[in-house]
Amino acid sequence: MSCETEQAKKNLERALLGVKKMNDHEIENYFDGYAKDLVLAGVSLPQPIRGIPAARKWLIEFGTTFPDLRIDVEHVFVECNGKYVCYMYTCHGTKTNGFHGLPPTDKPFSFTGTTVAEFNDAGEIAVSTSQWDESWILQQLGAIPKSFGGRPGCIEAPSNLRGADNEEVISGHVQLTAMKSGQATRFEGKFEILEGCSAAVTGGPCHLRGVNVTIPNFTPPESQESTVDFSQLPIDGYYRATLDLGGGDSLEVAGWNMTKMLPGSAESAQMMTSSMGFIVGGTGAYEGASGVHNVNSGGLVPRQGGGGPLHFEDFMIFRVVKRQPPAAQPETEGASKTDASAAMAAIPPGVDPETYRLKTVEHLLRRIADFTFFSMPNPAEPNVPIMDGGQLVGVEVHENLHRFDIRQEFDRRGLRVRNLVGQPAAQVHMHWRPIPDDFVARPGSDIPPTPLDPTRSQRFTMLDGHFTFDTIDETGFRGFGSGSTYPVMVDGKPQLRLAAIVDVLEGLGRLKGHEGLLVVNGHIEPPDGLALNILVRLTDPSGKLAATSRLPALRQLPHPDPDNVYLIFLGEPDPKKPVQVQRAPDGTMLGAVGPQRMRLIRIAYDVHGPKGARTKTTYGEVAGEMNATAWFNPFSGAPPFPFQTTDGVFTFTGPGGRELGTVEANMTQGRALPTEMPGAPTPVYRVGGIAPFIRGTGCFQDAVGLFTVDSYISLVPNVLSGLFVMHLSDPGGRVRKALATAWASH
Repeated sequence: MSCETEQAKKNLERALLGVKKMNDHEIENYFDGYAKDLVLAGVSLPQPIRGIPAARKWLIEFGTTFPDLRIDVEHVFVECNGKYVCYMYTCHGTKTNGFHGLPPTDKPFSFTGTTVAEFNDAGEIAVSTSQWDESWILQQLGAIPKSFGGRPGCIEAPSNLRGADNEEVISGHVQLTAMKSGQATRFEGKFEILEGCSAAVTGGPCHLRGVNVTIPNFTPPESQESTVDFSQLPIDGYYRATLDLGGGDSLEVAGWNMTKMLPGSAESAQMMTSSMGFIVGGTGAYEGASGVHNVNSGGLVPRQGGGGPLHFEDFMIFRVVKRQPPAAQPETEGASKTDASAAMAAIPPGVDPETYRLKTVEHLLRRIADFTFFSMPNPAEPNVPIMDGGQLVGVEVHENLHRFDIRQEFDRRGLRVRNLVGQPAAQVHMHWRPIPDDFVARPGSDIPPTPLDPTRSQRFTMLDGHFTFDTIDETGFRGFGSGSTYPVMVDGKPQLRLAAIVDVLEGLGRLKGHEGLLVVNGHIEPPDGLALNILVRLTDPSGKLAATSRLPALRQLPHPDPDNVYLIFLGEPDPKKPVQVQRAPDGTMLGAVGPQRMRLIRIAYDVHGPKGARTKTTYGEVAGEMNATAWFNPFSGAPPFPFQTTDGVFTFTGPGGRELGTVEANMTQGRALPTEMPGAPTPVYRVGGIAPFIRGTGCFQDAVGLFTVDSYISLVPNVLSGLFVMHLSDPGGRVRKALATAWASH
């Protein structure tokens, strides 16, 4: 233990009490002293587990899988304020029941792991992140061959764990040695890797292969004596790596690495690493590969004496390796195949790409047609639960979509927010189906029956979507999308949030030829209750969807979901703080860093007049800014392109810079599709994203919420129009009251 403060001692005792309860098989009361909104995360979990009920369910299953498991804690590190307690341990057992689908065994096994427990201000464990090497367990159980120095034979991965033909997940355990190389550091070593699996670290050929990683701004010290302070050695910065996969196959990856070196003992230090980046190239079978990867790792770094090099071990997962899909199997029906590289090459030499045709593109983005809806049951055609073996595996959705007016304005006391639901304006019909974590859904896919589990986050797809405005010509569109559920606790009661990104596949009637994107944000009450906000954004270069005369007033109806509130903001560039494109040394685009101003907006529309659907967006005051690092590379592979963010902070302010509060949230799911717009020199990208809340301050302290993002982004010129929909749980209107009176005491 590195600190002796009272709080550090209490938190250490609290963290290690869980180990004792596991060893004593006291699982039912294991989570006493944990936060109600607890998050369990780790490389062995496809999705974070949120809330104590879901965590308890997972732990019971874990205890059933390893009935005689014993945990021996070997190293403990505590930050002086007690916020983080980290411990390394070895687990032993002699029995397994159904581990990764294997038959029960009586084979002895052991494995090491690390856990970081993050405490909140109340002294409760709020986040617990654990890492262990499942491949080592599988080797000891005889499920996969051991791979020490040889090239073992191959075994087939179970078919239910394989992804689509164009997808893989590569995972493994790496041992690296750091060596100086000019101004950079080169890590060389071996990567014990498992490939061919998509949902877990199992199956497929198992090989020892080489890996080289270059991190320019990290230099190991000349000596690794015990006096070296490893907490001063964060390995942060750009990296580029080559994974030699054997047989002439390799992958090139590039990204940004963030490492926390936690205080340790005189012999060792604890390292927790998070990285995110892109597949930027490959050879052999991986030529033209694209996709994303992230690394979630933890390890013990020895403080070696005698001036030897720095050695460490890590566990890495490349969750998505997506080869360029064959032309006959596009990822999304109707997806544009615009070649961004060719478009960039066609820009006249000598022009400033930041401002080239800026006014034209700004005008096009201002003409995007926005519509907001709230779903309500259709009495003439109710939703139909889809059952399989007595379990809910989907819903045939038939909902009326009502006008939805999000009103928000500043006054001398704070920000006043009202949500008004009005008359029906459209209808939606679709199939909503949960899907396995490793399933790749496409329009027309046959979905394997997957029971809805409200205690954990699940992926889902929205098939056969037909959206029809209540116009005389039945204007509308077909759509296809996917998203995830997010179980949360609101006032001690469970709620199942959901969010989705939907691509417009085909415009119908007056929308023929229009492209667009929808984001869905709301919650589901099984078996068939839905409360959804739907934001639709459609390209409209000619302006035929723009309202040029006064719109009819909304006819207010009772709000069907008064315990939830929605806010909406426009994201726009800040002229004083330009966005900086992040590039690798060879020019490869990695993403961008920089703020967006957030501006209040109001969307009004009508669909019942002789001109059909017409809309008008009114722009209000600046209400803060959003800062994040966006990871996005449109120059590799085929669309849709992955789009994610890290370090996301939304800061809400009013006139004069008076602060309302902040929300931390990262876009964990996102995709971008290129769109040709007349007059734009390069494709404009339709970007949809989902960003669950991490934590909040001020008026958003302890808030439970979720952002959806619907943006149009131009790279040349550098301009964007993004709408952020903020969904907050607000029983009794507590958040609305806090916002409305934020400055009342000033």
